[in-house]
Amino acid sequence: MYSPKQSVIVAFSSDWSPGMQNDIKQLIMDYHQRLWGQKDLTVVDELCDGDAEFKSPLRFTQGPKAFKEIIKVWHETFPDMQVTFDEVISEGDTVVSSYTSQATCMKPFLDIDGSGKKVCYKGVSFYKIRDGKIYDYYGLVDMDSLKKQLQD
Repeated sequence: MYSPKQSVIVAFSSDWSPGMQNDIKQLIMDYHQRLWGQKDLTVVDELCDGDAEFKSPLRFTQGPKAFKEIIKVWHETFPDMQVTFDEVISEGDTVVSSYTSQATCMKPFLDIDGSGKKVCYKGVSFYKIRDGKIYDYYGLVDMDSLKKQLQD
């Protein structure tokens, strides 16, 4: 089984300001920690633009409210999910993070009853940042691996 390189343990930086590549990387690391580590959905309202587009493995949505509904599905299905960054890269207004998630499935997901099954899968997220807010998100998850683990 995969052994993560580093755990995501960061504190939210309330004094974040745009300008340096490390700042937007830290913004995304803080966002990830609050969203997945602390299950804090308010971070979506705080750090996402009101018209942000979210392209996730489950569906395309626009706006924080719709995106939070998708995140709730993940939180409820995999309540013990641990997300570990493998790499975080920034260039211009874009941040790309590759990560590994480990969790226990607690209810049917994607029409598969994988209740009680432990899963480990990889993903990549692309974020576009403008004025200190995420305005575009594109997430890739190894759904084939996830489905296979839920079915086995």
